[in-house]
Amino acid sequence: MQSVATAAGRALRLRDAQGERWLSAAGGELPLPDAASIGRYARTLYRGDGALVAMQRLTESPRKLGIVRELGDRKEAWLASFGDRLGTRLYFDTRSGELLAARNDAWVVYDFFFRCT
Repeated sequence: MQSVATAAGRALRLRDAQGERWLSAAGGELPLPDAASIGRYARTLYRGDGALVAMQRLTESPRKLGIVRELGDRKEAWLASFGDRLGTRLYFDTRSGELLAARNDAWVVYDFFFRCT
């Protein structure tokens, strides 16, 4: 069992032989996050000066600079994009609303050159 911050607040991730289950801190089933709840949560985590400009549910990990997959092998995620000079992007789990990754254009360039070495 693990306590995790999600778009719906604190939640418990339970793993057993049957797989993974999520419970809200109140003990009920954790509701599936939607664009509105992810957007609200993303705004609380973001520390920049840009506005939230787009919310998108992804079915494939985006590829940047032709080789960098910002989420690795993960297929589905919610993407919150902010309009700052670095193009900040926050990725969230589609089941729980848990933050998966924070990326920006500077990270993509770094990762590109890191992979080329």
